[in-house]
Amino acid sequence: MKRVDNFQASGSGEPLFLSLRKPGGEFWPHIKQQDENKRKMEQVKGELKQTEARLQEVDAMEESIMEYQRQKELREQSPQDENG
Repeated sequence: MKRVDNFQASGSGEPLFLSLRKPGGEFWPHIKQQDENKRKMEQVKGELKQTEARLQEVDAMEESIMEYQRQKELREQSPQDENG
């Protein structure tokens, strides 16, 4: 019920006017659907956050590779003898 729009556990939200259910009966379909949609959104947001973190790791790795290549090119352009 915490995921339902306009519901707050503290009781300060708007009241929910729902039809009565029989004991053991099916949960309100529109509330169930709303909850499923919010769960999916939370899952997608979590996956997006993980993907962004992976992209940052890849960017950092690419930058270190580029730096290595730049250093290598510099060494090849001005080789030094064994004595430095």
